[in-house]
Amino acid sequence: TGFNRFRVGPEVHPATRHSDPSAGTMSGLPPLPKQKSGMETMLHTAKSFRDAIEEAPHRVHLMCQIGGLAVILDGIFGVLNIFAVMDNAIYYVVNVYSVFFGVVTFITETHPENNPHALYENLKSTQKWMHEWAKGLTLLQGRGLFYIFQGAMTIASSSLLSFGLVVGAYMILAGLARESSARACDKHQHGEPLEALLASACT
Repeated sequence: TGFNRFRVGPEVHPATRHSDPSAGTMSGLPPLPKQKSGMETMLHTAKSFRDAIEEAPHRVHLMCQIGGLAVILDGIFGVLNIFAVMDNAIYYVVNVYSVFFGVVTFITETHPENNPHALYENLKSTQKWMHEWAKGLTLLQGRGLFYIFQGAMTIASSSLLSFGLVVGAYMILAGLARESSARACDKHQHGEPLEALLASACT
């Protein structure tokens, strides 16, 4: 017929046009890159976080110390809310403990590399006494668990969209960072080399 005169080449069924996996599109463009799944993205983020800690481990001291200061401030805000005593006495007691735990964290993470010399010298004796009083704080794994506990307690005692919620999440992150630095120090104890910069985070 007149229509068939304009047909060029063999007829290709529509269902078979994209059967070739190596073909990108009908226009000859390369195939689109494979999208990462949510799990792959989380694993990549976790690895990047761990690598950043190992590259600058001295910042873990400062990160945890800032978290301790934030816990102190959040606990003080709760303690000053005297009306909470009438509504829920447990809430008030938790905030008192939060202030105490924040002070312990701040002093424990005092380090000459991230604090002024005068501040470190003033808190050094108190830090030594606390390490004798709580042996768990001399272990990096113990500190990490302690910070995660603080974060969970702060979140549990905070309302939604509050400063305490942010502080609690930050402390959990600080605890995970401390646990990650502890693993890096364990590798050194098993014979792997440890740079001088990383050695400062193992104390």
